[in-house]
Amino acid sequence: MTTLDQVAVAAVALGALAQAATGMGFSLVAAPALIAALGPQSGVSTVLVLAVLASLLPLSRDRRHTRPRDAGRLLVPTLLSTPVAAWLLHALDTRWLAVVAGCGVLAGVGLLASGVRSSFLRRPQGAWAAGIASATLNVIGGVGGPPIGLYAANTDWSARETRATLHAFFLVQNVATAAVLGIALPTWPAVAALTAGAAAGMALAPPPAPGSRPRRRPHRVLRGRPGPAHHRPRLTTPLPHRQRRARTSEPLTREPDTASPPAAAGPPRRPGPPAPVRGSPARAG
Repeated sequence: MTTLDQVAVAAVALGALAQAATGMGFSLVAAPALIAALGPQSGVSTVLVLAVLASLLPLSRDRRHTRPRDAGRLLVPTLLSTPVAAWLLHALDTRWLAVVAGCGVLAGVGLLASGVRSSFLRRPQGAWAAGIASATLNVIGGVGGPPIGLYAANTDWSARETRATLHAFFLVQNVATAAVLGIALPTWPAVAALTAGAAAGMALAPPPAPGSRPRRRPHRVLRGRPGPAHHRPRLTTPLPHRQRRARTSEPLTREPDTASPPAAAGPPRRPGPPAPVRGSPARAG
């Protein structure tokens, strides 16, 4: 094993550590060394295969925190543009492609380091732009992480959701790109270094506590279509016009209407003679 091969193996271990701990970074660290040791074509294919393993190992533990809808929103433009980018770039000079890919990677890393925030990346157009840019960089040099990392930095995902969602995205993307460009099997020292680096990265990113559940978005209450019962708003204080009436066994009687006008007063009536009492003789007049 030459010195360049040893550097490549060390880069694989360091990249796997970064991938498991943060959700991205394997190709960014390992691709330059592997391409320098194996050449452009074989190096990119090897990077793609190792990147699949670097995402698969941490995802086996953190898969419950994946956001499938958000990952699919990024995968649709990525998978559609991957074969198109491979067909358009296959006839170009690899040296110029390497320069363009390097400039694109440096620009993406600079934007990530600066912590830039953009409202464009929160729109559907931003997901399409990030997916297409990631697919192009992945086809050229096997480094499609910076555009996706920039998109994830502008979301409200938690750290666990970010790691799990990025693992799922890069797993599918690298499988698709390797199927288009070709597969090159890595060496056993590279696989062993990747396993050790991934184990160290997973130790740095502790697993979720037992019984914890991923965060879910609350249901929206639409007009005419209320959400679940535990999401409906409850009245904490009774309204003034809603008074509770005690339920008793006595029948409800209607009270006289005091607001009605009094009856018209007529002439006073004279009292008549008293009624005779039954059983007593009547007095003679």
